[in-house]
Amino acid sequence: RAAAHSEPEICHSDLAGLVLNLAQWGCREVSQLAWLDTPPAVAVQVAKKLLTEMGCLLPDGGLTAKGEAMAASGTEPRLSALWLYTLNKEPAQIYYAARLIAALEEPSREGNGNLLHDLTHPSARWDKRAHQLLQAAGLPVRKPSHDPDSGWLCRTLLQGFPDRIAGNRGRSGAFLLANGTGAVTDESSPLGNEPGLIAPLILQNDQQANARILKAVPFELSQLTEIAPHLLKTENRLTRDENKGSWQAWQAVTCGQLIIERKPLAAPSDEVVRDALLSWIREQGLSVLPFNEACEQLLIRQQLANDLFPEQPLPAADNDTLLAGLGSWLSPYLTGVRNQQQLAKLDLYGALRQRMDWSQQQWLDAQFPRHFEVPTGTRIPVEYAAGKPPVMAVRIQEMYGVRETPVVAQGRLPVTVSLLSPAHRPIQVTADLKAFWGGSYREVQKEMKGRYPKHFWPDDPANAQPTKRVKKFM
Repeated sequence: RAAAHSEPEICHSDLAGLVLNLAQWGCREVSQLAWLDTPPAVAVQVAKKLLTEMGCLLPDGGLTAKGEAMAASGTEPRLSALWLYTLNKEPAQIYYAARLIAALEEPSREGNGNLLHDLTHPSARWDKRAHQLLQAAGLPVRKPSHDPDSGWLCRTLLQGFPDRIAGNRGRSGAFLLANGTGAVTDESSPLGNEPGLIAPLILQNDQQANARILKAVPFELSQLTEIAPHLLKTENRLTRDENKGSWQAWQAVTCGQLIIERKPLAAPSDEVVRDALLSWIREQGLSVLPFNEACEQLLIRQQLANDLFPEQPLPAADNDTLLAGLGSWLSPYLTGVRNQQQLAKLDLYGALRQRMDWSQQQWLDAQFPRHFEVPTGTRIPVEYAAGKPPVMAVRIQEMYGVRETPVVAQGRLPVTVSLLSPAHRPIQVTADLKAFWGGSYREVQKEMKGRYPKHFWPDDPANAQPTKRVKKFM
């Protein structure tokens, strides 16, 4: 039952070091290289986000001066960020920074999980590693006479672990990290009662919902305003009252997924409400929007068009793309929307359709029409589905004389025809009308003649006159 081989480390590791090295070599995207095992796209994006927060990456993917120095250090990026930050500080801080790196590289299993206590704990291997770092930097090896303080430790850890800021979830031992991961402390750890932590050492297990916090230091989240304002973001949000169907606008100061501060907005402007509504939709998902059949069909048709005609791409219609561009395509349609009733009346179809220019709209309607006109002049809806052929349901009498199966997308996609009785009940589903007229139609004809004698049931339907009427009015 054992796996044939272990999973490659690149598939489950922190890729910050790899992404930093790639940028150092001039490789801006992992797709530029050939891999035995391609790094997971999500892990690469997480690594880029972390390096950007640490001030290592430029918008074009190149390295900043800090990033160059970190890449040249030969140390894991998080730890090199701590070291570079401390090198111009007081000798005592530099000494404890070296010992902090040693403690993070080889963490102790002893203690109560408080990293501040570990720094003063006797350890020959930590002392040896700290001495190596100090000597390599040309600095004196001298132990300070006083212990480190928590303020310095928190500021230092923020340089390499901005995503490991943790806020208490309101119950002992349960925390939420800034990167959105849930985490818990050991039941016996006094850290579980702290309102906030910085947790540089965590243990993540795919089989468990929450990561386990191994080492952390208490941290007051409000301090971020002073010591790390670049990690904070101010945005307007909405909270929906499910009972009343109304929204309460408020301003949130966030650090990643953590809410550091919130203020109610008594009389928000249209712009504030619109921004808050966009944030709420991103948080809740597209399902809160008033999707109808026309909207669903439009998105499916776009996706089919991109699959069958890659040479003429339309805007992608998947959920991730729609959410990523929400502010550009939906924002103009949210002006004046302030409650659930107004949101329900939103012209969502118009907003989705305007993601395409006029020529793209015309091309899509021509290649993937919403209706097919049968010989009697009736416009029959065509229903599209992802991964399945389109379907149209029409009374069999109106398809007389149609010898070939209808097609869309320049003949690349046949339409499945659901033939209905005069009472609009399905009697046959076919993707080959020619074969049906010359084959199983005979059995259908016998049964239908007895059930609907007033209707026209010709012997040669492929060449018969189509009709909407009963025989005496034809």
